[in-house]
Amino acid sequence: VYKRQELRRDGSPLANLRRVLNAIGRQHGEKGSCGCLLGITMAEFSTDDPDMAALVRGHLRRVEDAFVEALERARDAGEIDPLPAPRDHARLLLGALQGLALIGRITDEPALPRSIVRAAIATLGDDHT
Repeated sequence: VYKRQELRRDGSPLANLRRVLNAIGRQHGEKGSCGCLLGITMAEFSTDDPDMAALVRGHLRRVEDAFVEALERARDAGEIDPLPAPRDHARLLLGALQGLALIGRITDEPALPRSIVRAAIATLGDDHT
């Protein structure tokens, strides 16, 4: 889930998070990006299908949880400020990256997805280490 193992690598939790976000930005900035299966599914499926809705919500929650864990590790290491709450910040990153995946499908400007990632990374603040 969103490179959870990469987020859990030894070393700086903030550096791991930045590396994952940058990799996602590069992926969706490449010509021919197909976007994200989760984002495409969210855009296409009917919420009248409770099984599909549960499946998509479950995956979104796992992605969110992976970001929460990474943000908590970075906070506990003193690399980021304690506010906003890690769950709130994880949801911001989740929303930005899902939008990024959809934008990556249609953009002809590779810098656009990278710009979104730079802005998302900027919300993490300066490295306090």
